[in-house]
Amino acid sequence: MSAALPTLRFQVLGPVACVSGQVRLDLGDARQRTLLAVLLVHADRIVPDAELMAVVPDAGALERLRAALPGRLHAVHGGHKLTLGPRELDATAFGERVKHGRRALSAGEPMIAAEFLRAALAMWRGPAYAEVAHEPFARDEVRRLEELRLGALEARIEADLLLGRHQAIEAELDALVVEHPARRRFARQARAVKGIPSDPQAPRERTCLIVRPGHRLQRIVNLDAARRLTLGRDAGADVPIAWDARVSRLHALLARVGDRWLLSDDGLSRNGTFCNDERVTTPRPLRDGDVIQLGDTTLVFRDAASAADDGTLHTALPVAG
Repeated sequence: MSAALPTLRFQVLGPVACVSGQVRLDLGDARQRTLLAVLLVHADRIVPDAELMAVVPDAGALERLRAALPGRLHAVHGGHKLTLGPRELDATAFGERVKHGRRALSAGEPMIAAEFLRAALAMWRGPAYAEVAHEPFARDEVRRLEELRLGALEARIEADLLLGRHQAIEAELDALVVEHPARRRFARQARAVKGIPSDPQAPRERTCLIVRPGHRLQRIVNLDAARRLTLGRDAGADVPIAWDARVSRLHALLARVGDRWLLSDDGLSRNGTFCNDERVTTPRPLRDGDVIQLGDTTLVFRDAASAADDGTLHTALPVAG
C-alpha cells in the first residue's frame, strides 16, 4: 500500500462502516455496503467478480464503491481486491488485543489481562457485520467473531474473579447465564461469584488430569487441592510418567492457588513443559480442556464442573490420585 494513502478504519464489529480520522465515509447505499462486507470477509484477497455480482448484481455499485475508496479497491485478474493497512480492520485489532489479554492471564497477570480484554470488547458496536450477518457469505465469519467475543468475555470475567471483583460482575454474569445457557463456563463463573460449590459429593466431578501415554490406555488422575503435585518419570512422583524417556525425573508441578490450578516448570525439565503448544516459563493458570505436553505424553486438564459430561472419562482406566 502506498505511503500516500490516508489511514482508514474499516469496521465490522457492528454495522459495516469505514472511518477516516473522525469522519465516517459515505459509502453509498446498501448495495455498496454489502459489497464492502464481502470484500472485508476476504480482506487482502482477490474476490472474483462473479462472486461479487452473485451477491449484488450491479456493476455500477462496484464502480461507485471503488470511487468511494480511492487507491484501496483494485480490479485484479477478473476480480477485485481490497487492500488494508496493518490493524485497519477492527476485527484484526480486536483479535490481537484478545491474544495479549489471554497471554497476560496465562502468565498470572490478571490486572493486565482485564485491561486488554476490556479494551478489546469495547470495540464492539453491535452484532458483527450487523446488516448482512445472515447472508451466506458472512455466516462463517460472523460465527467465528462471535465465538471469539464470547471467549474474550469469559476470559475477562476470569481475570475479574482473580482480582476479587465478584460483586461488580455478579449482575452481568446472571444476565450472561440466561442469555447463553449452553456456555457452561459462564455458569461455573456465576457459581464462583455466589460461592456455590460444583457438587463436590459427585465422584466423577472431581478435578482431574486425563493422562494419554501415547498408544497406551488413557488414565485419570484425580487432583488433590490440599497439596502440591509433582509430575515426572520418578516412581515417587504424584503423577508418575515412567514410560516416557523424554520426561525428566521431576518435570513439572501442579498447585492449587486460590481458586485456580497453576502449572509450573521452573526449569525443572530437560525438554520443557508445554500447555496448548506454548512453553510454560512462568506459573500458568489452567482452564478446563487445556492440553499439557510432557515429552511424548499428553495430559488434559478437566475441571470439576464439566468433567462428568465428558464421555471419555467413563471409559478411562482410573488410578489413585
